[in-house]
Amino acid sequence: MNIGSVIDELQVEGIAVINKKLDNSALLEFAKKFGAVVPDDNGVIVQDVLARDIKNGSRGSFSYTCGYGEFPYHTDTAFWALPARYLILRVEEESDCQTHYALYHDIFSLSDIDLDEYIKRACFILKTFNGQRFVPFMFSSGSEFGYRYDPNTLIPYNDEAKLLVAKFNELLELQKPKSISWSGDNFAIIDNWKGVHSRGTAINDRNRVLNRIYVK
Repeated sequence: MNIGSVIDELQVEGIAVINKKLDNSALLEFAKKFGAVVPDDNGVIVQDVLARDIKNGSRGSFSYTCGYGEFPYHTDTAFWALPARYLILRVEEESDCQTHYALYHDIFSLSDIDLDEYIKRACFILKTFNGQRFVPFMFSSGSEFGYRYDPNTLIPYNDEAKLLVAKFNELLELQKPKSISWSGDNFAIIDNWKGVHSRGTAINDRNRVLNRIYVK
């Protein structure tokens, strides 16, 4: 596996799919090559994300609201002060339930109006079990910047955010996303700052288990 090629692909496409079967230990070692691995809010490093029936997942999660249906496009850990930079994803067994990914750059490029000022000024109310606070759509860390989007937890607050979300959802309908077909012998790394991802329907694959690792 050529890590340099993976990095090059990530920089251009925001996603790289590697056709190789790795166990949890090897997947974790791969993740460490891209930054610091961080646990989820339950302290789990290699997470098992199960498909669930509606209202059977954690309240406020997409499993709870969508069940086995399609998940909307979103940013993982959008409720963190600084969302995870990369996601490492794997499905151990072949699955018809695909993962879709779209670059913000590609989405915004389809707009018939200049969205720059809306992107910079958009402010959201972030609601979680721990309360609520204001967060920007666009954030930065050093010389890097990214965006956060999560229709489950982010509520548009100002006019810029309301227009941006309306336009963003309109543009998503025009997208031809990159789709991952899970063979059981592949895994993926996606840039969680450069794009949004979604899940296809799990109606015909209710036993699907997605392994996920967060990288700062």
